[in-house]
Amino acid sequence: MSYIYRYLKKDLMYYLELIKPRILFSNLLSAISGYFFGLKNNSINFLILFYMIFGLFCIISCGCVLNNIFDRKNDKKMKRTMNRVLVKKKCFLKKSIIFSFFLFFIGSFFLYFFVNKLVYLISCIGLFVYVIFYTIFLKKKCQYSTIVGAISGSCPILIGYFSVSHYSIFLGICLFFIFFFWQIPHSYSVSLLYLKDYKKAHIKVFPVVNNFQTTLTHMYFCINLLIFFTFIFGFFSYLNDLNLTVLLLFGFFWLFLVSQGFKTYLNPLNWILKIFKFSIFYIICFNIFICFNYI
Repeated sequence: MSYIYRYLKKDLMYYLELIKPRILFSNLLSAISGYFFGLKNNSINFLILFYMIFGLFCIISCGCVLNNIFDRKNDKKMKRTMNRVLVKKKCFLKKSIIFSFFLFFIGSFFLYFFVNKLVYLISCIGLFVYVIFYTIFLKKKCQYSTIVGAISGSCPILIGYFSVSHYSIFLGICLFFIFFFWQIPHSYSVSLLYLKDYKKAHIKVFPVVNNFQTTLTHMYFCINLLIFFTFIFGFFSYLNDLNLTVLLLFGFFWLFLVSQGFKTYLNPLNWILKIFKFSIFYIICFNIFICFNYI
């Protein structure tokens, strides 16, 4: 009995690693904030909220498992990913494939039948873009893969928002572009942190193909667009003035941090860590402010 328990516990940890809990948590947080934003003055439907969270949990987990499956050859070349389960435990591959299909069907069932068809369509688009376009076709071959991947990363906020019956297409578009333009400088900062790993694995992310200054210019441009769409979003929505002001100040501060990179390119590691940490701080604050706005 104790042997069976240890065996199941070990398998459970493998499955947990495959679904990438950090990515899963951040995306679910965005979906929840989108749901609360869509509510406005309406009461919470806890059943719809649960179905949306559980269905999206399964769909995102499916994408993460498939990403692990298709990236396993690249992962063994990179220091930060060489200990992932499918690199060390090749015999776990068949279980992972079955697990991904199981997650997809369960997630599809809950989103399609218990939330709505639009939400299910968006989740499928996000999954398709992440797995097919980003992971399989573009990640190793195209420097603009991050931009394509940002499309799928912008879907959870829309899934949460469109889970509510009262919504505006215009505000949904604003939310999409806020998350889209946030992801690009955030992803570039990750690539810069692990630049040697990406070069070793021959993964042509933007900072690998282009020099440091060009990467900074792209980040600077995207954060400017992020600030613009944040202003438009706050101006036309019910987001209160205090929350909007704080978010705009955070955006300008992020812009200031990026501009410092033009002066610190000789020893950029500390700067890159600041950019990376602040990008996470920014998006967490954005999600929390939307939830607080409903309360």
